[in-house]
Amino acid sequence: MFLRNQEKTNKSTNNSAENTESKRDAKKRIKRARIAQNVIRYKEMLENGICCMDDDLYSRAVKFTDINYQIAPNEMKEQIIGMYSDFLQSLGNDIDVSLVINNRLLNREEFEKNIIMPHRADGLDIIRAELNQRVRDNMELGNNSIVSDKIFTFTCKERNYQEAKKTLDLLAENFCDQLSNLGCEAEVMSGQERLETLASITFPSRHFDFKYSDLNIGNSTKNYITPYSFNFKKDYFTMGERYCCAMVIQNYPTWLKDDLIYELSKIESNIVMTFHMQLQSKEDSIALINRTYEKVDMQIQAENEKNLAHANFSGTLPPNLRSQSEAVNTWRKLVEDNDQRVFNCQFLVLVNAKSMDEMNNVINLVERTGKRLTCDFIKMDYEQEIGFNCALPLGLPKEGLSRNVIKLRNDGFEGNTKNVLLFFLWKI
Repeated sequence: MFLRNQEKTNKSTNNSAENTESKRDAKKRIKRARIAQNVIRYKEMLENGICCMDDDLYSRAVKFTDINYQIAPNEMKEQIIGMYSDFLQSLGNDIDVSLVINNRLLNREEFEKNIIMPHRADGLDIIRAELNQRVRDNMELGNNSIVSDKIFTFTCKERNYQEAKKTLDLLAENFCDQLSNLGCEAEVMSGQERLETLASITFPSRHFDFKYSDLNIGNSTKNYITPYSFNFKKDYFTMGERYCCAMVIQNYPTWLKDDLIYELSKIESNIVMTFHMQLQSKEDSIALINRTYEKVDMQIQAENEKNLAHANFSGTLPPNLRSQSEAVNTWRKLVEDNDQRVFNCQFLVLVNAKSMDEMNNVINLVERTGKRLTCDFIKMDYEQEIGFNCALPLGLPKEGLSRNVIKLRNDGFEGNTKNVLLFFLWKI
């Protein structure tokens, strides 16, 4: 009798210990999940597609199809650039706009399900098998294994949601009309579509199974897009089982070629390219030009005094200083005489790989591609979490990472318009 009672006591104690252990594990898992969710910097993704972020920031996204710019004749390119420039210059000074190219490797299972034709036993299966094989063969060549989502995100700062919705709805509607005039399809993204895009970055190749009807009290949309953990290192981070690296352009060329994004898009990997733009007022632009001119002038004076001290009366300036002076004068003329607008811009790349080796290989490809186009990409040391959020299609640029850019109109081009889209001021 005593032994049976003792066994019951032991079982009860063991069950109690196991329950306590499982409760502790559950609490740890919940706590870890909440910490991971805090990494992605938004509060709510509403079903209508408006994203509510910190500091009264709101954003809306527009997804669009290719315009076939690379194969268009120069006249068509000028028209595309002109309309695109006119739209950007029509934005208010308090609007941020970002272009996001989300390249992701095609999910083979999803591809087979949606593209490959099933056999129907109707006497035509031989033809179907041949066509299916051709599609599979083509997928192995070039960039056919890459799916590219192209998204414009608009961000505004308003006192409340109602005002933000009016501003963002008008922006998105106007932009869709502009893109329609350029001959491409565009549509405002719903909350479901924006979450699906975010999930394609955090969980590549995984089917996104979520509906807003799944949400209940205390539940968040972040539950469906956030990996189990983030671990941020100096120059890379892990996201669940993925290895990622946020990179940014450090040294911009005087002229940025229009094929930078095109060349980066040919890298067969999960990679996100994000280009943030914010329009400056004309008064701020002129003030910036004047400050820059003063700095250059002081450097020229110092160089002249140095030459005189060494009995050098040639008046020759170093090439880099001469180029800076010419760039500032060109910049002043474009803003004051040609009514051009100045943008604060930043360009980021997020590499997303299955392993450390794959990540390093893709990083090398990004660096080599940038150098070939005279751009220097660097890893964002100690700022990987910031870079990750800036690269996401949320519309969150990083403060202090911008460069000043002048957007040219059609009459601002010289020579072949294919070679240049933006004029960058030398960094001084």
